Amino acid sequence: IGLGLDPRRLGTVYCGIALERYPFGGMAERKAARTALGLPADAFIVLYLGRLDPLKRVDVLLEAWGRLTTDPARRRLVLLGSPVLHPDPDAYLRELKVAAPPSCVWIPMQSDVVQPLHAADVVVHPSQHEALGRVVLEGLATGRPVLASRVGGIPEILTDELSRFLVEPGDVAAFTRGMESLMNWRVAEPELARICSTRVANQFTLAQSVDRLAESLSRAVSSRRRRGLIGRVLRHTS
Repeated sequence: IGLGLDPRRLGTVYCGIALERYPFGGMAERKAARTALGLPADAFIVLYLGRLDPLKRVDVLLEAWGRLTTDPARRRLVLLGSPVLHPDPDAYLRELKVAAPPSCVWIPMQSDVVQPLHAADVVVHPSQHEALGRVVLEGLATGRPVLASRVGGIPEILTDELSRFLVEPGDVAAFTRGMESLMNWRVAEPELARICSTRVANQFTLAQSVDRLAESLSRAVSSRRRRGLIGRVLRHTS
């Protein structure tokens, strides 16, 4: 649009996820996942999931986590991922770990992330730059509130009652407040789990993405055919 394209010719097709790969997880799944991962059964657990590169602003999350006033023994920050784009990944990871509070748990990147998601109470995504934010969809689908930066397409996921979980990128104090506000959500707002999973089921499934893409392509083909027909008529009448 900024380059002059007519907004009426634009449509949005959101990336979607396959819900069967990210099943909803209740308290039973939470308990089983924590046992398997060796995490405390009753702790408040926050999960960061994804690359550990500078643009993901894991440093902001670590500082915010260190500012929490609750007993560190009763909470864990699980960081699942590895540096990918950093020129010296090992050195950068060591740098992050040195700055991390003792209540952090580090897990290398893995393809199956359902178990860590089920173990978590909250997912945090402090990225400085993002397209849509697939991790946000994955966390919501499993029934976890996601505290995320107000960047890219993330505000188009966290709308309405979920918009309160949007944080300005780099705002350490706001991420701290956000995590503190969610420490007791399972008791204060038990319905939040279904609200989160329903958001993805209603708007961001893989099947919906495929259907919307097919519809967009069909409209484009139809429009092109109409323009071609008009051109032929005009040439004939002239």
